[in-house]
Amino acid sequence: MNIHEKTTSHYERPVNDLQDLFAGPDADPQVRDGIRQRLDNARKVDLKTATIVIASWENRFAAAGGVRAVTQEYAKHLSFQNRSVRVITPLHAGLLTPPGTVKPPVAVLWVNFEEVNHRIEVYESEWAKVKWVYLYCQGFFAAEGGRDRTNPYLYEHDAREERLGRGSPRLVRDCLFYAAALPKVLSTLDMTDNIVFHLQDWETVGVALSVKEAILRKEITRAVCVLALHNPYDKGLNPADLKSPGWRLLSNLPEPTSTPSTFLGRMLPLLDAPPATVSREFAIDLLTDPLQTNHLADHLQDQFKKFGIKGVDNGPFETVKPPFSANAINDAKNGKPQAILSEKRNLWEIMKKTMGNYKPKERWGNVDFTALKDDVPVFMCVGRLDPGQKGFDVAARAIENLLIAGLNARFVLTPIVGDAPKPFVDDLQTLAATFPDQVIVYPIRMQKGYSETQAGCTFSLWPSMYEPFGAVSEFLLRGTPVIARSTGGLRQQVVNFDPKTKTGNGILYKTSDPTPGINEWRLLQQEANPMDRMNHSIYKDQVEQLADAVKTAVGIFKDPVAYGYLLSNVHDSVAGYSWNRAEKEYGALYDIATRPQH
Repeated sequence: MNIHEKTTSHYERPVNDLQDLFAGPDADPQVRDGIRQRLDNARKVDLKTATIVIASWENRFAAAGGVRAVTQEYAKHLSFQNRSVRVITPLHAGLLTPPGTVKPPVAVLWVNFEEVNHRIEVYESEWAKVKWVYLYCQGFFAAEGGRDRTNPYLYEHDAREERLGRGSPRLVRDCLFYAAALPKVLSTLDMTDNIVFHLQDWETVGVALSVKEAILRKEITRAVCVLALHNPYDKGLNPADLKSPGWRLLSNLPEPTSTPSTFLGRMLPLLDAPPATVSREFAIDLLTDPLQTNHLADHLQDQFKKFGIKGVDNGPFETVKPPFSANAINDAKNGKPQAILSEKRNLWEIMKKTMGNYKPKERWGNVDFTALKDDVPVFMCVGRLDPGQKGFDVAARAIENLLIAGLNARFVLTPIVGDAPKPFVDDLQTLAATFPDQVIVYPIRMQKGYSETQAGCTFSLWPSMYEPFGAVSEFLLRGTPVIARSTGGLRQQVVNFDPKTKTGNGILYKTSDPTPGINEWRLLQQEANPMDRMNHSIYKDQVEQLADAVKTAVGIFKDPVAYGYLLSNVHDSVAGYSWNRAEKEYGALYDIATRPQH
């Protein structure tokens, strides 16, 4: 039995550890039994009538990745199923995108934190038929948001501290305050019983501790906590500049010493079910991929092996409908691609017209979209400019090699720059300056042309070093095949096209494993300059394999029958994902969370 399989039926709560934490290892047996009984009683949540409280750092006005989209779509699905659901999230007042005119707060309360009473205003609004609860408190949730001022995780103060190796004290402090405040907010809203807390990532996992303490104080009657990980990100509990150790800001109990001193390290034993992540394949990667086991999540391996981890596939983030007509798809599957290529060409023309008229001064490069010929492929690469994950620098090296070798193609890169290190930003600017007629980079949130290019381009590029799920479905649903490195959610969503069987929705390429005995991934990700990464064999192989995949894609594009077959397959691969299935799989974790301890 592997670790992924064991989560659904063999999860055992660390009862003794919990009793040691809340009562002390030398406490009277009756006290320990009383604590165990109260926690057991709190798990008697009636899942048919329970309120699902989704704790999310991202919201309508603050987003940096997929957390907002998952929260929105899952909450909306639950609401349509007539489930009681709330999303509770900070109101990040330091961003450029806070709500404008708002209704008066529905509640005001005071929360003691750092031995000071802080005034919290609670606002409610409905978005996508879900009630969202926003918490505002002066002096907290004040991230400036990076270059475009939209990212709720980016604090200017923390960026300086990170460069000095001191952690992220402002973000950590805000996450601790959020966890301390949440049970008290619910009490003020008269929501103190029959709750499933569905926590999103390390930023909200501290709620697992604050809720259990609220249960023991009899402020909450019945409640359980589960966690969904969208990334392996974690933070130390005790960065510099905190007025007290992080744990002490949440609890007066002695801090455990047998687990890593990080949010996930300390809080995973306090969950009521195995942690989940957003795809089955990434759950496997967290336990087997050397990038995770030796570097990003190395400190969590013992706990993942002890508790297991469950992959729950995201559903689609938009309506699933074929991008081409039924007749065109049917003809293409029978070797007659004329109709589907014509419909794709219409999307291509819309892209050319829209992008030809969109010339923001911030762009790098000067691709002339209006002059594009039909036989010149266009590749698009999107996502956060995260040197540790998305692989924009891998794409840059492959594009350089391909264009120097004479490939006639165009490349559209749309990095969300955020707080990306300057050398990696400069790298893309240099690429566009070197090949201005073939490469265009939009280091901004595009106001026009983004979805049109998704639909009109020939292939999308996903050279990710790891990918929990990945928004490749956005391209597939718009009629564009995918080129992706075989990792995590990409490996799950992208099926390599086989010209013989006519199956597959893109090109899935594999890369070599790191050299045994050398933590090559750690060394690679520590490089401060993208060009220096070429000194590592696993990186060079990623560049070479991506370049080869692009060449293969060009060959398929040049063969109308093969490209027609490929286009006819893109929609089918998305149709198998649904929020209904995700609800059932998360429901299985809720069931584990409410199961009595034997």
